[in-house]
Amino acid sequence: MKVNIFKESLLELKSIKNLSLIAFFLGFLIVVNFLTIEVSGFCSISFGFIVICLVGWMFGPFVGAMFGFFGDILSYMIHPVGDFFILYAVSVMVDGILYGLFLYKNKFNGYKIVLTQIVRDILVNFLLNTYFISIQYNCSFLKLLLTVRIIKNIIKMPINCFLIFFITKFVKKILKKKL
Repeated sequence: MKVNIFKESLLELKSIKNLSLIAFFLGFLIVVNFLTIEVSGFCSISFGFIVICLVGWMFGPFVGAMFGFFGDILSYMIHPVGDFFILYAVSVMVDGILYGLFLYKNKFNGYKIVLTQIVRDILVNFLLNTYFISIQYNCSFLKLLLTVRIIKNIIKMPINCFLIFFITKFVKKILKKKL
Protein backbone atom coordinates (compact mmCIF):
# COMPACT_ATOMS: atom_id res chain seq x y z
CA MET A 1 0.00 0.00 0.00
CA LYS A 2 1.35 3.40 -0.93
CA VAL A 3 2.20 5.79 1.90
CA ASN A 4 1.06 8.81 -0.11
CA ILE A 5 -2.34 7.36 -1.01
CA PHE A 6 -4.17 10.02 1.03
CA LYS A 7 -2.17 12.79 -0.67
CA GLU A 8 -2.89 11.30 -4.10
CA SER A 9 -6.55 11.13 -3.16
CA LEU A 10 -6.55 14.78 -2.07
CA LEU A 11 -5.03 15.76 -5.42
CA GLU A 12 -8.05 14.22 -7.16
CA LEU A 13 -9.95 17.32 -6.03
CA LYS A 14 -7.88 19.54 -8.36
CA SER A 15 -9.75 18.37 -11.44
CA ILE A 16 -13.01 20.06 -12.41
CA LYS A 17 -14.10 16.80 -14.05
CA ASN A 18 -13.55 14.93 -10.78
CA LEU A 19 -15.37 17.59 -8.75
CA SER A 20 -18.30 17.32 -11.16
CA LEU A 21 -18.39 13.54 -10.81
CA ILE A 22 -18.20 13.82 -7.01
CA ALA A 23 -21.11 16.29 -7.05
CA PHE A 24 -23.07 13.88 -9.27
CA PHE A 25 -22.37 11.05 -6.82
CA LEU A 26 -23.46 13.26 -3.92
CA GLY A 27 -26.82 13.82 -5.59
CA PHE A 28 -27.04 10.11 -6.37
CA LEU A 29 -26.25 9.24 -2.73
CA ILE A 30 -29.11 11.43 -1.54
CA VAL A 31 -31.52 9.77 -3.99
CA VAL A 32 -30.32 6.27 -3.06
CA ASN A 33 -30.70 7.07 0.64
CA PHE A 34 -34.39 7.80 0.00
CA LEU A 35 -34.64 4.05 -0.56
CA THR A 36 -33.47 3.25 2.99
CA ILE A 37 -35.79 0.86 4.76
CA GLU A 38 -35.92 1.32 8.53
CA VAL A 39 -36.60 -2.13 9.97
CA SER A 40 -36.07 -1.01 13.59
CA GLY A 41 -33.87 1.35 15.56
CA PHE A 42 -31.20 -1.32 15.41
CA CYS A 43 -31.57 -2.38 11.79
CA SER A 44 -32.04 -0.66 8.45
CA ILE A 45 -31.41 -1.65 4.86
CA SER A 46 -29.69 0.90 2.65
CA PHE A 47 -27.81 0.99 -0.64
CA GLY A 48 -25.76 4.13 0.02
CA PHE A 49 -22.68 1.97 0.60
CA ILE A 50 -22.53 1.40 -3.17
CA VAL A 51 -22.10 5.12 -3.85
CA ILE A 52 -19.50 5.42 -1.08
CA CYS A 53 -17.67 2.45 -2.63
CA LEU A 54 -17.69 4.06 -6.08
CA VAL A 55 -16.26 7.32 -4.74
CA GLY A 56 -13.58 5.55 -2.68
CA TRP A 57 -12.67 3.37 -5.65
CA MET A 58 -12.49 6.27 -8.12
CA PHE A 59 -11.04 9.04 -5.93
CA GLY A 60 -9.27 7.36 -3.01
CA PRO A 61 -9.49 7.26 0.77
CA PHE A 62 -9.33 10.99 1.53
CA VAL A 63 -12.11 11.90 -0.87
CA GLY A 64 -14.03 8.77 0.16
CA ALA A 65 -13.81 9.79 3.82
CA MET A 66 -14.96 13.37 3.26
CA PHE A 67 -17.66 12.26 0.84
CA GLY A 68 -18.94 9.65 3.29
CA PHE A 69 -18.99 11.99 6.28
CA PHE A 70 -20.59 15.02 4.64
CA GLY A 71 -22.77 12.93 2.32
CA ASP A 72 -24.28 11.13 5.29
CA ILE A 73 -25.04 14.39 7.11
CA LEU A 74 -26.49 16.05 3.99
CA SER A 75 -28.58 12.97 3.19
CA TYR A 76 -30.00 12.99 6.69
CA MET A 77 -30.78 16.72 6.49
CA ILE A 78 -32.69 16.24 3.23
CA HIS A 79 -34.36 12.92 4.11
CA PRO A 80 -34.16 12.03 7.80
CA VAL A 81 -34.53 8.32 8.53
CA GLY A 82 -34.23 7.20 12.14
CA ASP A 83 -32.52 9.26 14.80
CA PHE A 84 -29.58 11.52 13.94
CA PHE A 85 -26.38 10.51 15.70
CA ILE A 86 -23.14 12.11 14.46
CA LEU A 87 -21.14 8.94 15.08
CA TYR A 88 -22.99 7.23 12.23
CA ALA A 89 -21.43 9.80 9.89
CA VAL A 90 -18.04 8.74 11.29
CA SER A 91 -18.90 5.15 10.35
CA VAL A 92 -19.66 6.19 6.79
CA MET A 93 -16.40 8.15 6.75
CA VAL A 94 -14.56 4.95 7.72
CA ASP A 95 -16.42 3.19 4.88
CA GLY A 96 -15.00 5.73 2.42
CA ILE A 97 -11.49 5.27 3.82
CA LEU A 98 -11.70 1.48 3.60
CA TYR A 99 -13.06 1.45 0.04
CA GLY A 100 -10.37 3.93 -0.95
CA LEU A 101 -7.55 2.01 0.72
CA PHE A 102 -8.54 -1.34 -0.76
CA LEU A 103 -9.77 -0.35 -4.23
CA TYR A 104 -8.17 2.98 -5.27
CA LYS A 105 -5.53 2.50 -7.98
CA ASN A 106 -5.49 -1.26 -7.44
CA LYS A 107 -6.37 -4.09 -9.74
CA PHE A 108 -10.09 -4.51 -9.22
CA ASN A 109 -11.48 -8.03 -8.97
CA GLY A 110 -14.01 -10.15 -7.10
CA TYR A 111 -11.43 -11.17 -4.48
CA LYS A 112 -10.70 -7.52 -3.60
CA ILE A 113 -14.41 -6.77 -3.30
CA VAL A 114 -15.01 -9.72 -0.96
CA LEU A 115 -11.96 -8.85 1.15
CA THR A 116 -13.03 -5.20 1.36
CA GLN A 117 -16.58 -6.15 2.35
CA ILE A 118 -15.35 -8.57 5.04
CA VAL A 119 -13.06 -5.93 6.57
CA ARG A 120 -15.79 -3.29 6.28
CA ASP A 121 -18.42 -5.55 7.85
CA ILE A 122 -16.17 -6.44 10.77
CA LEU A 123 -14.84 -2.94 11.47
CA VAL A 124 -17.82 -0.78 10.61
CA ASN A 125 -20.97 -2.89 10.79
CA PHE A 126 -20.11 -5.35 13.54
CA LEU A 127 -17.92 -3.17 15.75
CA LEU A 128 -18.41 0.57 15.17
CA ASN A 129 -22.10 0.69 14.29
CA THR A 130 -23.05 -1.87 16.93
CA TYR A 131 -21.09 0.10 19.53
CA PHE A 132 -22.71 3.37 18.43
CA ILE A 133 -26.18 1.80 18.57
CA SER A 134 -25.46 0.45 22.05
CA ILE A 135 -24.44 3.98 23.14
CA GLN A 136 -27.42 5.66 21.51
CA TYR A 137 -30.02 3.24 22.82
CA ASN A 138 -28.25 2.29 26.06
CA CYS A 139 -28.29 -1.45 25.40
CA SER A 140 -25.83 -4.33 25.62
CA PHE A 141 -23.20 -4.30 22.87
CA LEU A 142 -22.70 -8.06 23.00
CA LYS A 143 -26.41 -8.90 23.03
CA LEU A 144 -27.04 -6.56 20.11
CA LEU A 145 -24.08 -7.95 18.16
CA LEU A 146 -24.98 -11.57 18.68
CA THR A 147 -28.62 -11.15 17.71
CA VAL A 148 -29.85 -8.75 15.05
CA ARG A 149 -26.58 -7.23 13.83
CA ILE A 150 -24.56 -10.33 13.03
CA ILE A 151 -27.46 -12.12 11.32
CA LYS A 152 -28.35 -9.10 9.18
CA ASN A 153 -24.76 -8.54 8.06
CA ILE A 154 -24.01 -12.19 7.31
CA ILE A 155 -27.09 -12.29 5.07
CA LYS A 156 -26.26 -8.97 3.40
CA MET A 157 -22.55 -9.52 2.72
CA PRO A 158 -22.81 -11.75 -0.38
CA ILE A 159 -25.58 -9.53 -1.74
CA ASN A 160 -23.44 -6.41 -1.18
CA CYS A 161 -20.44 -8.04 -2.89
CA PHE A 162 -22.59 -9.00 -5.87
CA LEU A 163 -24.04 -5.48 -6.17
CA ILE A 164 -20.65 -3.77 -5.91
CA PHE A 165 -19.04 -6.10 -8.45
CA PHE A 166 -21.67 -5.58 -11.13
CA ILE A 167 -22.25 -1.89 -10.53
CA THR A 168 -18.53 -1.07 -10.67
CA LYS A 169 -18.22 -3.14 -13.84
CA PHE A 170 -21.09 -1.13 -15.33
CA VAL A 171 -19.55 2.20 -14.22
CA LYS A 172 -16.19 1.20 -15.74
CA LYS A 173 -17.85 0.65 -19.11
CA ILE A 174 -19.64 4.00 -18.95
CA LEU A 175 -16.48 5.88 -17.96
CA LYS A 176 -14.45 4.26 -20.75
CA LYS A 177 -17.03 5.38 -23.31
CA LYS A 178 -17.14 8.93 -21.92
CA LEU A 179 -13.36 9.40 -21.52
